[in-house]
Amino acid sequence: MLKIDKTKLTKHEQKQLKDLLKEFDEELNTGEELKKLRKKENEIAQKFNSYIPKINDKEVTKTEIFKIIQTETNPEIREKAYEAKIKGGDLIANDLINNETVLEMKKYYQHGSTSCFEHCYNVAYVCYKMTKKLGLDYVSATRGAMLHDLFLYDWRTPKKDRVNKKMHAFTHGEIALNNATKLFKLNDTEKDMI
Repeated sequence: MLKIDKTKLTKHEQKQLKDLLKEFDEELNTGEELKKLRKKENEIAQKFNSYIPKINDKEVTKTEIFKIIQTETNPEIREKAYEAKIKGGDLIANDLINNETVLEMKKYYQHGSTSCFEHCYNVAYVCYKMTKKLGLDYVSATRGAMLHDLFLYDWRTPKKDRVNKKMHAFTHGEIALNNATKLFKLNDTEKDMI
């Protein structure tokens, strides 16, 4: 029986796979159903493990894809790198949503009881759907949206007690951009969105 190479999966994907298999094992009553499931699992594993990412018909490693994403500012080349990454099972903003500083947005609230992280994640998803459908640069739109509120302070505290003494509504975008450019190499579209 073929197995999925778990070293190629993120921790989140490994947990999802484990939970999915546990759920199926609990629901299956007969050996026949289990055999069908294992057969399908083998087909998926074989397809996943045999995927070789390519950019412009040239084979690339995950390390090379990561380097392109981190350093390239040309949206067409970045989009090809992200397409290869997505086909390999990774998300467009995976490096962002797993970044320690970006995760700090969970501590701060932007709209009502919604954390900055949750708000940005939702905005990134909507941007992805809309820009992909419209044939626009969905990679830059998704990434810019995920970082647009990376201001990292509680704007509800009195101004005199905050690091940012200016009016939040007019300054948080600039603060988010400064924070984001310290962490990531951004292209012009991403900077403009933030």
